[in-house]
Amino acid sequence: MITTQLEGGGQHECIVQEALRRGIDVKEANDGNSIRRTLLIQGECQEELVQGIPQSWVNKLATLTCDRKQDTKELFGKLAIQAPRSIRFQRLNELNPDLFTKKREFICKPEIGTNGKGVSFDMNSWLALKDYLNEPGAPAGPYLLEEYISGVDLRVQVIGGRMVAACIRHPAFVIGDGKSTLQDLIENRREQIRRQNPANSLTIDAQSAHLIKEAGYTMSSVVETDVRVSLKRVANMGQGAIAEDCTDLVDPRIELWIDQLRTALDMPYFALDILTDDVTRFESYFALEVNLRAEWMHHTFSEGRQHDLASVVIQELFRNK
Repeated sequence: MITTQLEGGGQHECIVQEALRRGIDVKEANDGNSIRRTLLIQGECQEELVQGIPQSWVNKLATLTCDRKQDTKELFGKLAIQAPRSIRFQRLNELNPDLFTKKREFICKPEIGTNGKGVSFDMNSWLALKDYLNEPGAPAGPYLLEEYISGVDLRVQVIGGRMVAACIRHPAFVIGDGKSTLQDLIENRREQIRRQNPANSLTIDAQSAHLIKEAGYTMSSVVETDVRVSLKRVANMGQGAIAEDCTDLVDPRIELWIDQLRTALDMPYFALDILTDDVTRFESYFALEVNLRAEWMHHTFSEGRQHDLASVVIQELFRNK
């Protein structure tokens, strides 16, 4: 069964509808599984769309480089793109315990993974890292131990080799109204997430429970008016993050990085994830990851401004056809 609840399903349908609106022929080419494949045909030009991604915009070398986060970091280094330092490891004994003697803060995460799964903060001791690796259900390695950089999560969407939208992604939270319990506020937020993009969800996990307890609440607590309760530390839309558009604030010098990455990867389409404490200042940018199969549905409902990226995709695919 084809469903928009799978990753990329929402934007796939947006692109298909835009193609139909422009008189482009659409032919479903599914092979019986849940992954949606659609052919977009205009004259002699044919583009295959797989779960929201035009396949002519994907190449194997770039995919291998960007799926392995440490390989991406090495590419950043070659291009002189500022990024947090990190170490790839498989077992704890591969690391030097002296890493933790200078009160440095780290994040640990699987080297291969999406949607913020398995990302853990506060890795500031040997014991904390050991507990992370031994936790039931811990992700499989290899892992990255990455230096912690404070700031907001900036995502820049690139289509046709240029920035077309950008947003700050805020980790999931709710705001009290003085009447509703925390449980009710969370359920209301879940319903909003479902309406915006059914592929996303908000799960109250161990990290959420810790943040709720740290804030002094339980699920039955009535949250005071305008009080913000954090539910996640990872700013990922798949985990219920909130997107705030900042396209017009991004330092235009980001195009230098975009052009370098587009050339090195031979990719006109990707999302660049950045940490920064000032969206307007290029010098404060630290590149985190390059996502070649980036979802952009959040730009269609981002706070402050929305973007019609399906139109941008179709225009770019068929502009010279």
